[in-house]
This record gives sequence, structure tokens and C-alpha cells, in this order.
Amino acid sequence: MFSKYSKDYLFNGLIRKDHFFFSILFSISMITIAAELNIVAEAPFFFTWFTTGIGEFASLIVGAIIIGKIGKRIDLTR
Repeated sequence: MFSKYSKDYLFNGLIRKDHFFFSILFSISMITIAAELNIVAEAPFFFTWFTTGIGEFASLIVGAIIIGKIGKRIDLTR
């Protein structure tokens, strides 16, 4: 989906552009979790969507940065 950005980096080489775009996409998709929690537990929809989206975005960004740094030192393609 974002393979054309796999060689591009953001923030002075800190994170690949495709990983950043995937982080945004999956953060937005937390709408499904927010809807489930709203239906099942009567949690407030927009607050739940915001907090799960921010949490998902943060965890994906941190993970992408860590794996990117490890991948530069160790061949992870094997």
C-alpha cells in the first residue's frame, strides 16, 4: 500500500515514511475499538477513539523507531 515510500525517511532518518503512514492509518482505525467499547461498556465514543488512537500511534511510532535502529545493525530479513 505504501511501498513506494519504503526508501524515504522523515525527521532526519529517524523513521521510514511508510511506517509513519501505517501508524496514522492504524490509529484512525481505532474507531472500531471505540465503537465496540461504546456499545458494550457505554464508554464515551470520541474520548475512547482519541485515547486509543493516540496510544496506538505512540506504540507504533516507538516500535518503528526501535526496529529501524536494530535493523540498521542486524539483518532482520533472514
